Amino acid sequence: MGAALLLMSCGGSSGQTGAAGNGGGGRDGGGAAGGVGNQTGGTGGGGAGCPTVSACGGDIVGTWKVTQSTQSCLTATKDLSSVCAGASGDLAYLFTGTVTYNADRTYSSALSATVTAHEHYPSGCAPFGLTCAQHEQSGRQAIDAGKITSYSCSTDAAGACNCESVTPESSANTPGTYATSGGMLTTTAGGTTSTDSYCVQGGVLHEIPGSSDGGLTAMGDIILTKQ
Repeated sequence: MGAALLLMSCGGSSGQTGAAGNGGGGRDGGGAAGGVGNQTGGTGGGGAGCPTVSACGGDIVGTWKVTQSTQSCLTATKDLSSVCAGASGDLAYLFTGTVTYNADRTYSSALSATVTAHEHYPSGCAPFGLTCAQHEQSGRQAIDAGKITSYSCSTDAAGACNCESVTPESSANTPGTYATSGGMLTTTAGGTTSTDSYCVQGGVLHEIPGSSDGGLTAMGDIILTKQ
């Protein structure tokens, strides 16, 4: 379901990574508590608390809960070169909650996630035709619309515009069906089908989203422990 949550983070009205909604989302629409200061990892898939695994499959039946110490082991980058050359976005996901995979191949998700996003626009770039100050003002309008909880931009010594945003908590606990084959997990819910890698090691489940979905390139995984 990792691909679905990454795709849920895409969209938005102006194309901005965070302010217009491109930085949000959770597994099948999940959302979570937390913010920039609570991140365990960073761009590149997390830190020392985020082990890296490869797809290995295994018995996925049961209820799995997000491991508290590794809530943000999933990050992503977004290519914003369509705005201007060298522009980019970095996103870090923070999860809470559980997901249950039943023996009858149905599942239910009670996961939630929040996302922090960093947008970088190099010197000479006027993102969406706006100055850095105007870009910040545009993002603040998204706060008033309830799309994000914070947004700020600043110009660094090199003249680049850098913006930071945090999405509000969101969740959509839609039940669905799933299938496994080797190290691949395919889920279908609400008309959306996603295929990701997974690995069960003892009582720990690693769900590894596809490396690139909806213009986002994912790194790391979602780590859950069996209940």
